[in-house]
Amino acid sequence: MTTRHIFETIVLTLALTLGVSAEEKVATKPAQEASPRTKPADLAGKIPPEVERAMETAMPMPDGMEREKAVIPSAMEWVKKDPIPALVWAHQLSLSFKKVRESVNVCCGENHGEIGAKWTIEKKQYGSLHKVLHGWATTDPSGAFEWSKQAPEEVRHIAFCSVGDTWSYTDPSVGTKFFSKLTSQEDRQSLAYGICKGWTWALPQDAPAATTWAMGIKSKEERMAALYGIGQGWSRYYLLETTAWIKTLKNKEDVRATAYGVVKMIQTGMAEIQKTKGRVKGVGTYKADYAKEWLDQLPLSDSEKASILNGPTISMKDPGKAVWPQ
Repeated sequence: MTTRHIFETIVLTLALTLGVSAEEKVATKPAQEASPRTKPADLAGKIPPEVERAMETAMPMPDGMEREKAVIPSAMEWVKKDPIPALVWAHQLSLSFKKVRESVNVCCGENHGEIGAKWTIEKKQYGSLHKVLHGWATTDPSGAFEWSKQAPEEVRHIAFCSVGDTWSYTDPSVGTKFFSKLTSQEDRQSLAYGICKGWTWALPQDAPAATTWAMGIKSKEERMAALYGIGQGWSRYYLLETTAWIKTLKNKEDVRATAYGVVKMIQTGMAEIQKTKGRVKGVGTYKADYAKEWLDQLPLSDSEKASILNGPTISMKDPGKAVWPQ
């Protein structure tokens, strides 16, 4: 397989799951709770009274969704009217208000996609960029797609992963149609990854359609990016089904690409199995030490397994580039 450098998708996966920028999660400690009366210099006089009142109400409440719900409506109205100050404010909140930040990012994307994308890139808030693009791709698919094609090189992978993931949550055909319009192989790889990861994560009952689409991609590099996404997305809650499907693959390169996605999920403790009946989340989350045992089920050589197990993962402090397994 040809060496192919891409942004490490673990950053995006964690950002999607945690609702915060992955580099922030590792690089910084959670901020101390700030007084709702505290106004950073760059926001003096800019915080709407209704937002201040909402924070006054929320601060004495215990951490949790009810606390955040007290703030989200007024914060979303603010970002619709004045996006930059609202974004600055949301990103200065402690992590106990991560859903508030997430909602502000998504709402900004829905109403001011290009402004939000530019700001999050300048601030290197890649998890927040994902949320902005989620909102943008939901309300203006064509606009988000056209922007992604012109996005700065350092974030174009995240852009196409994000929009592809978003479309697949509701209608994967939107992403597959845009995929056919792309000419850049690198962009097609990123979009194929996002489509297949979102498709199998959010619509696991439709996984056979996702695998059929992925296996129909003629370019080896693009197909393997799609299979990497299937490995990550499908194994999030359906590791047993994902494993059974991998065992049907005839081409070793396809096996390796899908297995690489699964292993990265296992190593971060994010792969789960569910009972056939009920499909209840959280039944048996596998941890990193299970990765080797899981790989031993597959018809791969020891060197191939080692390359998957030791495949590169990126520092959360510096989302850089990683190499597909050979």
